Amino acid sequence: MSRRLLVLSVAVLVVLVGSGNGLAAQGPTGDAAAIAFYRQVAAAYRHVNSVTMTRSGYLSYVVAGPVFRYVDGQPAPASFHPGVESITAVLRNGRTVGYVDHIDAAGLTPMTIVENSTGVWAALGSNPSCYFKNPRSSGVLGWGAGFVVVVGNFGQLKRSGGLVTVRSSYPWGKTGEAVEVDHFFAASKYWQSFQVHVTGATGSFGWSFTGFHESNSTAALPTTPHC
Repeated sequence: MSRRLLVLSVAVLVVLVGSGNGLAAQGPTGDAAAIAFYRQVAAAYRHVNSVTMTRSGYLSYVVAGPVFRYVDGQPAPASFHPGVESITAVLRNGRTVGYVDHIDAAGLTPMTIVENSTGVWAALGSNPSCYFKNPRSSGVLGWGAGFVVVVGNFGQLKRSGGLVTVRSSYPWGKTGEAVEVDHFFAASKYWQSFQVHVTGATGSFGWSFTGFHESNSTAALPTTPHC
């Protein structure tokens, strides 16, 4: 799942802030067994139509009246609160074609981000009736990209009971490095969880994905939000 973030603003009600980052375009290197297994994971997710999951530590935000700001994929700036994201992603042939991301942070109004073929929409609230459209670059889940991306340098694959653990590293932004530890169910090839730790010029930070639930039933794309 690739991540990217850019600076943008929408009128005077919503401001979404970030800086460029993401996975470098490179082929996988390292342990052949780990790479082969990861490719099996990618193949398994091509038959999945939707995934729900929880992400912690990746996105932070701040609210001041009707204005909110968020950053993702980087350390939380001063005054920003770490958010816990409850995400439902819609997949088609292994690619993310839509998602709804509900974000909660202690002491703040919840935030919701929706992305589909019409663009990126954001609003305050858990079930807002009025969203504001934003540039595609403000997405937080790699819309249009593969849900599983086989890149980086892979360490030795490890098995323990019904779980498979894969450790990999890859560039993050211009100078950073991400180390990712994935835990998969050996039988289904689906994620159980994974953790990422990034070190770089802007400092170190990390995040995790847990609570994966995959569905092979037909999944509807998120309804296009608007005001």
